Amino acid sequence: MTFWDSILIAVRALRVNLLRSVLTTLGIVIGVASVIILVAVGTGASSEVDRQIKALGTNMLVVFPGSMRVMGRSGGAGTDLPLSESDVTGIRDRVSGVTEVAGQIEDSAPVVRGSANWTSSISGVHAEYASVRDWPIKSGRPASCVMDDQ
Repeated sequence: MTFWDSILIAVRALRVNLLRSVLTTLGIVIGVASVIILVAVGTGASSEVDRQIKALGTNMLVVFPGSMRVMGRSGGAGTDLPLSESDVTGIRDRVSGVTEVAGQIEDSAPVVRGSANWTSSISGVHAEYASVRDWPIKSGRPASCVMDDQ
């Protein structure tokens, strides 16, 4: 049997079982496409996780105030008075290896526009905050501000 005889037998078998051949081919195509899509989604998700972790800062330490105790019960981390400007300055000046420090204070306040009324979060940060977080400014310029010690 020659090579061409084998090809002829294969073509006849495909023609006789046309529906089976089409369904088998369709199954193979769907299976290969599924694998390609899953690999692409996995790679994209991995890249996004890496990007988000990098955006957090690769060598950044976040310091929160301690917890407040009332009648022996702990209020949880961050319930004590917020860090002051002197605390931020002390960390910058006295802790070795620290290159930049940026404070952040958060609160919430009601926002009213027309008949709409909701509570919104407010964050106050130092001017160095964007560079500490490694957040590049895409347009405009960084704001300069003066914070009063509370």
